Amino acid sequence: VESTGDVGPNSVSAVVSDIVYLGVECKIIADIGKQSLQVRTRDLNLMNSLAPGAAVVLSWKPEDAIMINSAH
Repeated sequence: VESTGDVGPNSVSAVVSDIVYLGVECKIIADIGKQSLQVRTRDLNLMNSLAPGAAVVLSWKPEDAIMINSAH
């Protein structure tokens, strides 16, 4: 999970449904239509900037993992 603002060639809009803090990282659960995706991050800026209900863009490059970027 990155908060760099880079959006890969594949992306989809999602809504954060829950954030679970796990000590030094957190698990972000995002809803995409009727599906949910769980992503873990240690990025403190991202962890502190998201809350349930926040709109995000999930994006990924074919060779990379999925990234979460705040949708402003």
